[in-house]
Amino acid sequence: MFGFPLIEFIYLVLGFGFLIFVHELGHFAVAKWVGIRCPQFAIGFGKAMFSWRKGIGIVRGSTEAEYEKRCIEKLKAEGVEPEMDGPHTGTARIDTEPVPEKHNSAYTGKQIYAVGDELGLGETEYRLNYLPLGGYVKMMGQEDMDPNAKSDHPNAYNNKPIWARACVISAGVVMNMIFGAIFLAIAFMIGVEFPSATVGQVIPDMPATTTYAEGHEGDPSYLGFQEGDVILSVNGEKPEDFKDVKIAIALSGSKDSVTIVVKRRGVEEPLTYICPLKRGKDAEKLLSVGLGPGPGLKIASFAESKGEVAKWYAERVDKIPAEKRQNMPDGSIVIKQVNGQDITSYPEYLAAFDASNGGSVEVTFFDNATPNASSTFSINSVPTLVRYPDKPNNLLGMVPAGRINAVSPDTPAAEAGLKAGDLILAVGDSDRINSVPDLQMTILDNPDQGFEFTVLRNGKVITTDEIKPNKDNIVGIAIAPALDTLVVAKVLEGLPAAKLNDGDPFLPGTKITHLGGRPVTNWADMQRRLQEIADSTEKIDPNNPPVVVLTLEIPAGENTITEEVEMALDPDAKTALSAAGWAPDHSSYFPVTDYTLLKAEGLGDALAIGVDKTKDFVLQTYITLLRLIQGDVKLYNLRGPVGIIDTGTQVAQQGFPYLLFFLGLISVNLAVINFLPIPIVDGGHMMFLLWEKITGNPPSEKVQVASLYAGLGLIGFVFIATFYFDVMRIITGLF
Repeated sequence: MFGFPLIEFIYLVLGFGFLIFVHELGHFAVAKWVGIRCPQFAIGFGKAMFSWRKGIGIVRGSTEAEYEKRCIEKLKAEGVEPEMDGPHTGTARIDTEPVPEKHNSAYTGKQIYAVGDELGLGETEYRLNYLPLGGYVKMMGQEDMDPNAKSDHPNAYNNKPIWARACVISAGVVMNMIFGAIFLAIAFMIGVEFPSATVGQVIPDMPATTTYAEGHEGDPSYLGFQEGDVILSVNGEKPEDFKDVKIAIALSGSKDSVTIVVKRRGVEEPLTYICPLKRGKDAEKLLSVGLGPGPGLKIASFAESKGEVAKWYAERVDKIPAEKRQNMPDGSIVIKQVNGQDITSYPEYLAAFDASNGGSVEVTFFDNATPNASSTFSINSVPTLVRYPDKPNNLLGMVPAGRINAVSPDTPAAEAGLKAGDLILAVGDSDRINSVPDLQMTILDNPDQGFEFTVLRNGKVITTDEIKPNKDNIVGIAIAPALDTLVVAKVLEGLPAAKLNDGDPFLPGTKITHLGGRPVTNWADMQRRLQEIADSTEKIDPNNPPVVVLTLEIPAGENTITEEVEMALDPDAKTALSAAGWAPDHSSYFPVTDYTLLKAEGLGDALAIGVDKTKDFVLQTYITLLRLIQGDVKLYNLRGPVGIIDTGTQVAQQGFPYLLFFLGLISVNLAVINFLPIPIVDGGHMMFLLWEKITGNPPSEKVQVASLYAGLGLIGFVFIATFYFDVMRIITGLF
């Protein structure tokens, strides 16, 4: 079935069925407790697939015909005359007025129920219906689809006091809350992993890259978040994992800002960022600041990766395949030490490169699947360059070219002739594209726009025809800054390197070969040498700043021209260079997302966590609905039945505790949605009871009928809209 996770799908459907069962069981149990007669207890809608009734047993279809047949036979045998002139209403209701339902006799429901009880036949038919989209309890004197339904029987719903009816209506929601908490408690007894509340990807052109830490405005060292930042709080609340971070940000109002406090390696005091909110550029388009979850010490490597670490990693995986490792308690390959010192966190790993001044770092990798299987490699440092709020990462205004590392076949990039190894000098009129996120953001900002790529290939500058993203907004290339070669894509105005524009305009593809007469071969050499020069002067006189000489090779057709350009290092340049740090070279391997295991210490702790999470989910659901009304959350962010099944099946593939967690979340959401003041759902019925309590009379039949149609229209609209977005989301994911 094309890899369809059938088993997980079945588990999910059974789980949903159970949630519906306990919801209806709540209504049913309380209805019986307050003395309401319940002719039917059903899972699903439509005709019965199977049913069971005491005294009749299990039958295919409904037991009603057999129940009615036996009752009428006894009534006739005893000579009891029908009490109605016309047809009766069947076993579901006891109206004294005939309705246009055709039955074989005019015996009333009251007569049939009485004799059915004498025969020892169960008053309730338990049935499984063909359409598994919900369930219901049919109570005498109450019909969701017929506000006019009434009965004169003392055991009818409409003849019970308001408090009893309120208990019946609210019982389903209470059961969903209880079982939601139980599911969550069991999940946390077993243990559930979520991405840790640390910073990984920081998306360009989003508040996460353009906001300064409070009290450090203007200092590039504190501009935006950094990889490895540990998130301590969001709007004053401590997150347990990155899921909490994302939800807290997404459910903030669009006119609000979000306050995020982080702990950064090498900085004693926590840093506070007050970020404006911006709609994300991914498919969900939720409110965001532009953060992704951070990596940990577990590593992975692409099959096509080269280098000593990639080779060693491949050898380890060949000995113990990945699928076998997944069944081990911890079959991961991890970073164990840096420079001979044990480490336990990703920030410690990064700190070793921060302190390297561009040198290599001895990193020890350990294979947890095999005792004492470890190896140590020298890992190069790469320069981080300097971040500015409105500019691409650069070094005093010099922007590295981006290298195309791979071109996917049958994509717009391949058709236009782009090749792996091409250095990207420009994409259209943008000067911001020198990495994968830069390109992705530009394409997402302009989904219908085409771009001309200017690249450097074998020393020649080539400009492609216009390349338009395909229907999935994909161009088909992988890009990374080309830090191993000093090719400059662009120089930026207002920064020291703008001197390269003096005289003739700067030509993309210009290469720097010497700095101060000393050869430099890559951006690490360049950053290190500039920092040494800036550090050699304790305080720079802005009127007499030190000057460095850059030797350039400028492309000129088939040849190159060598020129020397002087560049002054002013006080701002010194500050900027102090913010330029060092990071590990992950071209041969890469750390994968770090996960936090949330696991209770015992039954009591598990129940406490379950209750606490239930309260959190209730609040989140209400805030989501509020943001939906305000327009901060869009309809396409919601999930209907198709989306829930799709997401739930994916979650279930991660293991049983994740399935329980998902079902607990859905159970709580069902409770909240069901108790909204919408006609036809439980909350709507409670509103009618409240009106009756205040006024002494129920709403008029016209009001109830109008409300019924309004509720059906709203639910139908949401169902159709979410169905459309769910299906389109799945189709887009497949193709």
